[in-house]
Amino acid sequence: MIQFFKFFSLFVILLFGFSAQAQYRSQYNYIGIHGGVSSFNILTDNFNTTPQTGFTGGFSVRGGIMNSFDMVYGIDFYSQKFGIDARETILSNTSEVDMSMLAVQVKLLGSLVLIHKHLSLELGPALQLNSKLNYDDRNENYIIDGYNTLQIKDIEEVSTINFNVIAGATAGFEHFRVFARYQYGVNNFFKPLNDETLENNEEEFKGNISMLEAGLTIYF
Repeated sequence: MIQFFKFFSLFVILLFGFSAQAQYRSQYNYIGIHGGVSSFNILTDNFNTTPQTGFTGGFSVRGGIMNSFDMVYGIDFYSQKFGIDARETILSNTSEVDMSMLAVQVKLLGSLVLIHKHLSLELGPALQLNSKLNYDDRNENYIIDGYNTLQIKDIEEVSTINFNVIAGATAGFEHFRVFARYQYGVNNFFKPLNDETLENNEEEFKGNISMLEAGLTIYF
């Protein structure tokens, strides 16, 4: 937790530094507040998962670098959710167990301006820090579909530092825009599970973050 606050403080310092630099180099530089919804999932061959709806909010700075190129840097907060098929006992019917985690992301996007201050395509990286997986305590002993002994509580320790790639678009007006983006996690989300003694059907646990998000940004 202490390391997180140190990281967050460093980011805020850099954010304002970049903001001042963008103000100097361009004709416009806006601070934005945004919110929206997300459809989050883990792409994996190990488990049967389904996307669920979560929420996002945060702030960012958009600065003009040149006539056809902006830079966007900011921080986003997420409530991320997905479902995983499991059953109460080995003989029970399969049901969907809700899994969730809280996350914060630092992003840096290059923005190709198609229509000045109105329409842009965006691409760039995001560093995500997140909690372990959370679930209803009543489901902790549910057996994951496809396994004989692997339980929901056995897979809560996932990667808490993830590197995502973002691609999307934003459209609207100078101080009000909607956005739509897709994120893909480059690293193995389930890598920590491979360091434990778990039933794995002789396959390495592997999964990648997949998330669609949409919302609106108000710039000041």
